[in-house]
Amino acid sequence: MDNSSGPLSVYKGSQMSQPHKTAEIDYAQVSFDADGTPESSGFGDIYFHRAQGIAESSYVFLEQNRLRDRFYTWATHRPFVIAETGFGTGLNCLLAAALFLDVAPANARLHIVSVEAYPLTPSDLQHALAIASALAPQLQPLVQQLLSAYPPPIRGTHRIHLHDRVTLDLMLGDVLDCFPEWSQDNRNSVDAWFLDGFAPQKNPQMWQPQLYRAIARSLRVHGTLATFTATGHVRRGLQNVGMQMHKVPGFGSKRDMLVGSMQRIGDPEPDTELTHIAIIGNGIAGANLAWSLRHFPGDMTIIGEQEPASGASGNPQGAVYPLLQANWTPTSAFYSSAFVYARQRYLSLTPEYSHFQGLIDYVSNTKQYPRLRKMKNIAGYPKALFTARTAAQLAQHTKVPIGLAGGHHPLAGWIEPAATVNALLQCTIRFRQQQGRVTHTCFQHQVTRVSRAGQQWAIEYEHHPALTVSHVVIANGERVPELLPQTTIPIRPVRGQITRVRASHSSLSGLSQVLCRGGYVVPALDGAVCIGATFDKSRADAKLLDTDHDKNIEMLHEQFGISCTRTDVIDGRASVRATTPDHLPVAGALQQGDDASGCWQPLPNIYLLSGLGARGLTSAPLAAELIASRILQQPAPIARHLQESLCPMRFAKRAQVKGLSPFSVR
Repeated sequence: MDNSSGPLSVYKGSQMSQPHKTAEIDYAQVSFDADGTPESSGFGDIYFHRAQGIAESSYVFLEQNRLRDRFYTWATHRPFVIAETGFGTGLNCLLAAALFLDVAPANARLHIVSVEAYPLTPSDLQHALAIASALAPQLQPLVQQLLSAYPPPIRGTHRIHLHDRVTLDLMLGDVLDCFPEWSQDNRNSVDAWFLDGFAPQKNPQMWQPQLYRAIARSLRVHGTLATFTATGHVRRGLQNVGMQMHKVPGFGSKRDMLVGSMQRIGDPEPDTELTHIAIIGNGIAGANLAWSLRHFPGDMTIIGEQEPASGASGNPQGAVYPLLQANWTPTSAFYSSAFVYARQRYLSLTPEYSHFQGLIDYVSNTKQYPRLRKMKNIAGYPKALFTARTAAQLAQHTKVPIGLAGGHHPLAGWIEPAATVNALLQCTIRFRQQQGRVTHTCFQHQVTRVSRAGQQWAIEYEHHPALTVSHVVIANGERVPELLPQTTIPIRPVRGQITRVRASHSSLSGLSQVLCRGGYVVPALDGAVCIGATFDKSRADAKLLDTDHDKNIEMLHEQFGISCTRTDVIDGRASVRATTPDHLPVAGALQQGDDASGCWQPLPNIYLLSGLGARGLTSAPLAAELIASRILQQPAPIARHLQESLCPMRFAKRAQVKGLSPFSVR
């Protein structure tokens, strides 16, 4: 993977807009013949033949890429990477995953990246894979995992864990939009390419030089490629980008197919030793980082100034839903993918603390109706993610009589943050113990300084000996500026207080979905409803204030028409969030700028995850995966332009473009 930022690259203003105006991807139009063979109505071609589909996929893609032997001898810390055009039913990916789990060493990992412009509907996918599973029972556990995590039709990358050792990044979008950008971020990273998709005569727009260049750019030295076609212009196109191509016998009655390999002088493998990683922070960011880094081969130390979830992650309840803008922007794109991934992670790892029964986000007043219409008609969010609803329609979901329209998020909901943080940490520790890996927890340890110590990093504590590690991730929320006083990252502390009131009011006791409107109301937990939260930029302490209880009670009445008094208050909690000016987290490698050249280069093996703000429960899992992917040398879970949007140094870069000092953004 290409971890350098190279020349100054900034996304700002209109430059941050994506080339696509809508979020939603069209589903494929699929029919099944009498034998159960799935066929695309749009392309007039089959996905696989019921009688021979598994044998053909195995021969063309697994055998011709020599995967059995390569999997069997795989002995590196990085995953084996497969890239594929045309996910379709997922059959190729599932067969490769099943073979990998059967023959690869127990600690080896597989990473598959596949693109699909027209995904199957969940029901069509289930139908197609039921046929495949009946013929190949070893696929059944993988099929079940794919179906349970199959994303809504939202443009972008969706990370799916088919198995603890097998990760699938499913990119929904046109192949010529996805892979050229992806290959820029993943040079020399792919071990095997599955060049699939409908035949060139059926889908000529895919088989283009832009795709061939992306394939060549991403293939490792001695990486391989296989494709079912033997069409001359495909062979010549791949040869023109430096690949050695030749024909071999095709499957069944097909005379020929193409296989190829990349022969060139390669870049040297990174020589960084993964000996010891420190995660500074034990809230929702630190806990998700720990889990995403569970395969780190060296020691892991998780450091917290207090016990886990003592800061902003310690509330008893918190909403999980995406931040969606009126247009399809990078902010909308990131939070859409982040929400889908967070929901998947919480339901799979901490189901007992996850409650996804839906969320209603009301407009503040009728002046916001045009924005609601734009979200529906221009951004084009799929119904599974967001639906604009009238006041009458929303009234069917709740007894709260607001009388205004809003957005319904049917898949959203809430989690129990404090319990979730502790559960994620325990899951990580147990997993690493089973793998024979060492995990230290250093709670009640205040870090005073992080500094370079030769080729490593020194972490200094107050009242404890210093710790030296090869890698460090700083994820201590609003305290980041204290450890990085020379950086130009505008982390802003914002105090918030929640109030828990008795669920005695009929509208509260029967509440099943989260309600948002200038504040939020979360359904009852143990007889108490969580309301809030205040938003105070002038304070940075966590002292509980009666005046803030009064503000929350007033909000409940003004925004939701529900009256409570101070006698209804059970308790509350105050904490300080870390926010950023553009409402996106900072997630990635810390970088050092060169004023003369305008280039930024990563500092070695130090990363930052902070600025999660009000949507931290939503953004933390995917942001943690982004950082873990860089450390573990696997493809990133989001597109390159979205990584730039989360880059910790983005504010300094924008200031530099405007001719301002990078320190002006602090």
